[in-house]
Amino acid sequence: MSVMGEEKHNSSWVVDMEKMLADDDPQWRRMQAERWEAQSIYRVPEWLKRMNAKAYQPRLVSLGPFHHGDSNLLPMEEHKRRALVHLIKRSKKPLQDFISAIDDVAEELQAAYGVDLHGKWRTNRETFIDMMLMDGCFLLEMMSGPFQDYKPHDPVFSMHGRKQIHAIILSDMLLTENQLPLLVLKKILGVLRPNYPVQVNRGPRQHFRNLIVLECLRQGLHEGHDIVEVFQWLQEVAMDIFSIEVEMDVDINLMVQQCKDFLTEANTDNNRKYPPPMEVFDWLLQTAADIDINLMVLSFQGRAHEGHDIANMSLRLHPLELYHGSLTYSNGASGVYNKSPEHKYEMMPSAFEIHEAGIKFKKRERGNLVDIDFKRGVLSMPVTKVVDSTESLYLNLMAFERLHVGAGDLVTAYVIFMDNIIVSAKDVEMLSSNGVLKNMLGCNEEAAKLFNGTLSRGQVLGPCPGLHKVQYDVKAYCRKPWHKWRATLIRTYFRNPWTCISLAAAAILLIATLLQTIYTMKQNMS
Repeated sequence: MSVMGEEKHNSSWVVDMEKMLADDDPQWRRMQAERWEAQSIYRVPEWLKRMNAKAYQPRLVSLGPFHHGDSNLLPMEEHKRRALVHLIKRSKKPLQDFISAIDDVAEELQAAYGVDLHGKWRTNRETFIDMMLMDGCFLLEMMSGPFQDYKPHDPVFSMHGRKQIHAIILSDMLLTENQLPLLVLKKILGVLRPNYPVQVNRGPRQHFRNLIVLECLRQGLHEGHDIVEVFQWLQEVAMDIFSIEVEMDVDINLMVQQCKDFLTEANTDNNRKYPPPMEVFDWLLQTAADIDINLMVLSFQGRAHEGHDIANMSLRLHPLELYHGSLTYSNGASGVYNKSPEHKYEMMPSAFEIHEAGIKFKKRERGNLVDIDFKRGVLSMPVTKVVDSTESLYLNLMAFERLHVGAGDLVTAYVIFMDNIIVSAKDVEMLSSNGVLKNMLGCNEEAAKLFNGTLSRGQVLGPCPGLHKVQYDVKAYCRKPWHKWRATLIRTYFRNPWTCISLAAAAILLIATLLQTIYTMKQNMS
């Protein structure tokens, strides 16, 4: 390039930069930051897809705009429309009520897809609302049925149809690019209730009883009431309200509504027994709806028990984020990820090496991924199932962690931990024999390849203090030779009773021979 050409190029670049600097508006930057913060659903970058593009593509149904219209997913669109028709007819509410409910939050829903939302989905509001409503109705019908208004031979919504496609629907529901905001379900349910009950267990009801007491206490003190009077009022209300028998199959919203109706009736002009802040119960009804939806989605995902704590929080973002939370949430009482960074990184020995050093594996059947611990020669780990969809599941969970600020990196940390501990098929066999790994692939080599290459390839992770401590402690344990000697002794001589008997007999014979020799020597000396 000539000197003049280079000067012209540099001059053009300088002009562009000067224009950008002149146009830099703090308000525009703030709006851009707000858009980034509002986004929770993302397209997976192409460089990440190169490793396994199919892992990020839905096989049966599109949820949201990113894969809507894909040729292989078009057959399910007819069933989505049927779901919407059945749901609205059953509700006996006009279609416009549902459209208006989604329209009220259309901007918020579009913001969830952020800068990745293009074309008609951003410019045509009506098209976007229609798609949100239809996908939301489909999910509700899949997760809440079966309903009697579907025929026994229905290919999708009958009992038989659900059994056939449940696993595929669940897999599609957990793809990074195939997400629907749970706010859509909340708005639809807001129109449907009370004709659309969601069944929940006793746990959340106990949670709401605590919420009622705590929120009323907070509100009462905020309004300047005497603390003794507030506590006395709470005691009376609790005795009256919570003595009401509530059947196990009653919708949690109905329970809260009963509490509200009871107090409203008790505060009539003729019978002003209690003066509670009624807005508390409006808030409780909204919170009840959030928890209902969280529990409904977790139940469909098979994570209702593990995700109970996270379900009792506010409405989650979407099914993938909720599932991720059920895997990684810790209340702080347990879980290696909450510990302070005291140890440097140590490469984790393989499962076979750990076993050779005398360390025992202990399974945690109900544990989350954060429940990994090492104490007194025992490595406690959550049980991991390896099935056909495991690769896609973990790749999407890790992609979500890469893309969403606040998601953390606990799944990625766990995958790298498993990559270190699994080097070959014999490590898979070791973990399987101890119940820590349930390999449904049928081949140990395939499971080893999955963790030792496919999932961990290209994964980069910063310090994870808790796991570093586990790896440091395990490595230190393995370095001490007497642990290996002890383990070898146990494996060689104490694995079965006949070996133990033979060893004991040999020891007795040796001691007897030694005593006989000493006795003979003393006799000769005398």
